[in-house]
Amino acid sequence: MADLKFDNVTPEQFALNLRQLKNEGKVNELVDMIYEAHADYYKGGMGNEGANARLLETENFIKELSPVKEGEEAKKEGKEINPDNVAFLNQIMQAVSEKYYNAVYDAGKRRDSYDEQIKNGNVKGTELVKDEPKTVRKIAHDLVMRDDGVASDAYVHFYRTLHNSLEGKIINGKDAQEINVETSEKVIKSIEEKENISHEKTLEYTEEYENRDYNNSLGFRYKQGELAPGESPFADVPKHLKEVQSCKSAEELEALEDSLNSVIDQHDHYERQIRSTVKVANHLLNEFDSIDWPAEDKTVTYEDTRHCLEHYTHLGKDYKYETVEIISDKNREVEAKLMKADKDIYPARTNNATELIDRSLSNMFDQAAEKYENLKEDGMTDSPEYKTAEKMVKTAQNIFQMKDTAEKITEAHANANDGGKLSRVEDAKLKLKYIEKAKKMHKLTVLPKIEDDAYVRSIDDTLTKLSDSLADCNVKPDESKGYYDKLATSLMEHKRIYKKIRAAEKLSDDKLKEKYTKQLVTNTSEIKKAIKNCKSFEKSTKKTEGITGGKSNRTSDLNELSGNLESTVTILKNSAAEVSFDKYIRLHSGKYSGKTVGEKKTNIAKVIAAYSLKKAGRKFSVDDIHKAANEIEEFYCIRTNPDYNTQNGGKQRLKDATKDEKSMIHEAVNVRVGLYGIKNGKYDEFVRDMNTLKDSMRTSKGRSDEYKNLCNAIKEASELNEKTANMTEEKKADAFANANIKVVMAVQKYVKGKETVRIQDKGNDAFANSMDALSIVSKYTRHEGQAMNESIIKVVNKINKVRKDNLLSDANRFAKGFGAERAKMAYDRRTAAENSKKNVKENKAPGRR
Repeated sequence: MADLKFDNVTPEQFALNLRQLKNEGKVNELVDMIYEAHADYYKGGMGNEGANARLLETENFIKELSPVKEGEEAKKEGKEINPDNVAFLNQIMQAVSEKYYNAVYDAGKRRDSYDEQIKNGNVKGTELVKDEPKTVRKIAHDLVMRDDGVASDAYVHFYRTLHNSLEGKIINGKDAQEINVETSEKVIKSIEEKENISHEKTLEYTEEYENRDYNNSLGFRYKQGELAPGESPFADVPKHLKEVQSCKSAEELEALEDSLNSVIDQHDHYERQIRSTVKVANHLLNEFDSIDWPAEDKTVTYEDTRHCLEHYTHLGKDYKYETVEIISDKNREVEAKLMKADKDIYPARTNNATELIDRSLSNMFDQAAEKYENLKEDGMTDSPEYKTAEKMVKTAQNIFQMKDTAEKITEAHANANDGGKLSRVEDAKLKLKYIEKAKKMHKLTVLPKIEDDAYVRSIDDTLTKLSDSLADCNVKPDESKGYYDKLATSLMEHKRIYKKIRAAEKLSDDKLKEKYTKQLVTNTSEIKKAIKNCKSFEKSTKKTEGITGGKSNRTSDLNELSGNLESTVTILKNSAAEVSFDKYIRLHSGKYSGKTVGEKKTNIAKVIAAYSLKKAGRKFSVDDIHKAANEIEEFYCIRTNPDYNTQNGGKQRLKDATKDEKSMIHEAVNVRVGLYGIKNGKYDEFVRDMNTLKDSMRTSKGRSDEYKNLCNAIKEASELNEKTANMTEEKKADAFANANIKVVMAVQKYVKGKETVRIQDKGNDAFANSMDALSIVSKYTRHEGQAMNESIIKVVNKINKVRKDNLLSDANRFAKGFGAERAKMAYDRRTAAENSKKNVKENKAPGRR
């Protein structure tokens, strides 16, 4: 028990001491003594007899401080406090308010100080939570409580006891409690002015002081007594922090990280398996509903069986726990309102769902089997009733098999994963969050997040296919000796290591990449072993048709998995000897190019980007590839390319274009020529117009580098006939497409920042010529039926967002308003004007008439 201030003072003596201090007018000493008696009460755990008695004495004494008048006069005036006591009572109210609010402000300021210290990383043990405002505030609050002990409770109790003793009493015709509140408000205002604290801060401090939170929700345990300078105030920290803080090296942190990710992976695998049984349950529910069961046989058992099967299909979506005993629809409805639905899948929930099916399925099966046997005995095997009963028996058997498979999956998962509680997964996710913080704090390498690519998704697809097939064929984990579970575990680890390699590539960290590649090789050996075991199991197992009737070949899936694995690991393993660009292209081509139209389009852009950067001699960088790919998607209009329109055979075109590396690289040429190639063989007309534009432009002498670059691009385009004379048709088409791309890019660079400042004649002419160049490119590269080339429209729209020119806002007006003809006319007008000026000058020269 804590030391009590008045432990050796009897309640009677204590009461005498209080009255003596009152008689002597020692207000502050009296208030201190009353406070200490309250503190003793809380220190003694409210179970100390002496402390309880002394507290009672203080309460009686406080009531005595505000005696009311007695007799006939008191009846007329109400509960008026005796005037002889008012002066002393006012002093007590003032002293109590000062003591109370000084304690409030002191605690509040210390909390703010702790708050600041934690945020600055100056409180040992809180380094990993210093960026979490709510956590920091709670720890700061708890540290003040550690310092103060029961102080706040004693002050609050004392203040409220005094205030309550004034209830219904009057001082000079005014409510005594109101006077006490006004006294407190004056004290507060005085402290606010002195400490320069806002009233909002006062309210915040008071609220927290009066409502101390004793719930140690964060899991920190605090040391008692004085601390040495720099000493941690914690006797213990929450388990998730302790485990992370106990890691002394990057290797230990990574090992913990891997083990936690494994916990999450195991849960994800379990969820996948149960979702597979849900697919089977959905099929069985449709089967059940398709049975023309006689109305008179649709008993409570029938309804309950259907309800429980349908209820099972909600696992992973909006499942609600339900009482296992058979209950009425009304009770079920009430229960459903009370329970909260959620999508989490874990053993307790799955077991609840299977137990619900269990409660009525046996009776349903017995009823159907009896009907079936009776009809058989009566020789009615050809009757519709017999067929119906037979179908119901088979469906009930399949429901039982599905339920049994789910139970066995759940049992295996729970046994291998400490019951498989969802809290383990939540705990793992929490620790992973702090591992990342710890890495940043210690300036260790933090791997960037890597999105799932086609290869990772192909592994997930295989795992799902295998899981669906095993559930459909009622293959339980113990029957397959856990081989498929081991394969899933190794594959999920494989995904993690693979993504680490991709992250290391993104960081351009060859050392890390080499480390993870070695891990991948070891992991691959484990996967091969697991695949071999699974194949052996398949060989020794009798093939059965699945409940859903769908065809699946697990051996074929395993072979496909082996092939994907082998080729990918070979690429990654040999990456040191190969150019990383080549490896990147391989991992985004063929079977890794994606399944959907969108994925294939994205990967075409990525491969074109990687190939282009490689040809340009750039250093390998995933970020640079992605940046270039985004630009290529826009510049080549890959998302909206009509050749990829699925309604016009675009799906097959994409499939052919992405079948392997060569096809994807060649697709770059196809896309380029498709968008920027000269249509209908009008090479001569294109060159003629570019020559006209070149000859109509102002000289590049003394102009900006961007303008010179534009002039050079147009000059190159005007000379293409000579340069491509001996080329094959394919190479010629690509050469013209490349020249057009150069022109478009040169225009974009030239006009950047000049959209609104082209007001001088030279500037206007140059800007107009850049639009002429775009118009010529568009004229000869647009598809039939288009007013303009799609890419040129985007470029012009981008320019016009700033320029806001009506001529640029309409495709038809732009096509007619700009081009070689306009450039020639502008040149002729300019030349005529210059000649006219020249003639005027000559005529004005001395000696001319």
